Amino acid sequence: MTLEISPETVGRAFDGSNLVATARDELGRLVGVCRALTDFARHCFVATLAVHPDVQGSGVGRALIAFTHAQAGDPKQIVIFLNSSPQAVGFYERLGFKREPACFSFNNVS
Repeated sequence: MTLEISPETVGRAFDGSNLVATARDELGRLVGVCRALTDFARHCFVATLAVHPDVQGSGVGRALIAFTHAQAGDPKQIVIFLNSSPQAVGFYERLGFKREPACFSFNNVS
């Protein structure tokens, strides 16, 4: 199933985020984005981490996660949560993320 997401939906998602980090190449082109919601005290939920395929493996995703973690508050206090696509699990595990046994979702999109 392919879910088409309108530009308006993407705009609302970014408007509702309180921490957004971007990465750009030497020409100023957008090559990565990390969109998160945080309380700046204890929890940060990374809702989107996207890196252009041409620069995947170059450290852009790692840098975006590190920057987001630092901006969300004291990195020793902030816990980052995220949902991973199956193909990105190894990436997050290499960064030190651990799988959590109790995660729940409710999806009413059909």
